[in-house]
Amino acid sequence: EWGHSSSNIGIELAVEANIKHLVLFHHEPSSHDVEIHKKLIDARSYRDIYCLNIGKKELPKVSIAIENGVIGLD
Repeated sequence: EWGHSSSNIGIELAVEANIKHLVLFHHEPSSHDVEIHKKLIDARSYRDIYCLNIGKKELPKVSIAIENGVIGLD
């Protein structure tokens, strides 16, 4: 993994803190869009398995930040 933490740790923290929306960012600069999208799919799969294993029914939304993207704060 590259960056400050792994997506799995971020997901675990978000689930335990009842976060509604986790946005992954700070991707490896040399990563292509396809690689980043695969990491998103992997992160969502991990979220699903992690929540199932701990009996959590409300899953946080997981997305990735994109350059010039806008994320609404609800």
